[in-house]
Amino acid sequence: MAGGGVAGYAVATLLGRAGAKVELVEARSLAEPAAAGSGIMLQANALRVLRTAGVLQPVQDAGYGFNSTGIRLPDPTGRLVAEMTDGRLDPDLPAAVGIARADLTRILHERALAVGVTVRGGAAVTAVQTQADADSSTAAVTVTTRGQVTVENFDLLIAADGVNSTIRAMIGIQDEPRPLPLGVWRVSVRRPPSVQRTEIVNGGAAYFAGYAPTSQDWMYAWLVDDYTDRRQLNPAARLDIVRGLAAGYHGPWDEIRAGLTPDTPVNYTRYSELLLAPPWHRGRVVLIGDAVHACPPTMAQGAAQALEDAAVLAHLMTGSRRRRRAAHRIRNPALPTRARRRRRLDANGGLAAQPGTRRRRRADGTHQPAPRPPRITRTPHPNRPPQGTSDCDHAGDLSRTDRHRTRSASDQQAERSRHASGRRSSLRDVRARRVAALAFLCQVRPPLRVRCRCLGLRSCSHGFWQPGH
Repeated sequence: MAGGGVAGYAVATLLGRAGAKVELVEARSLAEPAAAGSGIMLQANALRVLRTAGVLQPVQDAGYGFNSTGIRLPDPTGRLVAEMTDGRLDPDLPAAVGIARADLTRILHERALAVGVTVRGGAAVTAVQTQADADSSTAAVTVTTRGQVTVENFDLLIAADGVNSTIRAMIGIQDEPRPLPLGVWRVSVRRPPSVQRTEIVNGGAAYFAGYAPTSQDWMYAWLVDDYTDRRQLNPAARLDIVRGLAAGYHGPWDEIRAGLTPDTPVNYTRYSELLLAPPWHRGRVVLIGDAVHACPPTMAQGAAQALEDAAVLAHLMTGSRRRRRAAHRIRNPALPTRARRRRRLDANGGLAAQPGTRRRRRADGTHQPAPRPPRITRTPHPNRPPQGTSDCDHAGDLSRTDRHRTRSASDQQAERSRHASGRRSSLRDVRARRVAALAFLCQVRPPLRVRCRCLGLRSCSHGFWQPGH
């Protein structure tokens, strides 16, 4: 794992729980602050993944949950004009949880260590050598740790090193995030009692402003305006800009503005977006999170999408055989699906298509219907009247009962044997066709197991029909 952010720690935890040997490298020293900035909102889809990783309860304890969003006006009173109930994927989960980025990273870091993940701080991936066609069984990764360079081989390298990923360029992907003409100011202050959920103000001194609680005691607020390079500004100048923008908003903003102190950290970043065209892997290297899809913070889905990446990747690597087959069908859409196989069987009377009975494609692209099987014509009984004649035309013939009585016992036994032989041959034909259908299904879908008794077949020793039984 390259990157100690939300996506990196999440996928490392999920793989470590499944028994995989995972090593995570993070360029930042573990003694440094976990994350810059202020807070983050985790929507319901993110909370579901955190529950799977076993960190939902610590996240809820450290954060602040809420189930609605408010809309206010940029007027002198900050009047509330709308209240929307947020969607909940599970009745046991809140619609969203606000939490400080540093607290979330700390919780994920502790959970990763608890499941056996090896975490190396101050280490960065500086080179990757892998085959683009995935023929090689490992990826040679050069890791530089505090000036010491080591080359190690891994079965898979997962790059979760953010929107400005360096591994992305190492594997030949030259796409870069596209900057947007907006910048966002973020501050973290003490939470006043009036702030109990996310609320947004459209218009005013900035394009829009908002805030969200991140714990029982803290919250974070943001303001979005035109981007300008302000890297040369000192902290005091940045704080003055935030105060000036926040002065145009009222209501809870009056208490937020009063909580700004000279020690309040101010974070200013530019909006950007990124979406790589698939595939998101090269050989034994796969990219996840913001390294492949970075959305603007206005969507409040950056961390949630990174967590979903981690969940999907972990399921495909350690999940059941059914999940791996589903992933194989996604990568190979030309493979026959269950619906196609069902339609194919229905077209042949519930039996597997025999050679020569499949539909043929004509030169114009249409399909030629499969030839119908020949009709079975029965041989008329020598003593039965021909079709189209009446019994009066054969008045001299004996009735069926009289004929049966006048025949000898050997003739009667021979007729019974013929009928019994016909029934046995018909049953053998039915069973042979069912066996052919089973064999066809087992070839198309090897893991399929069907009870033999359900099809009128003699059960094998395992009770199921499988290839070789």
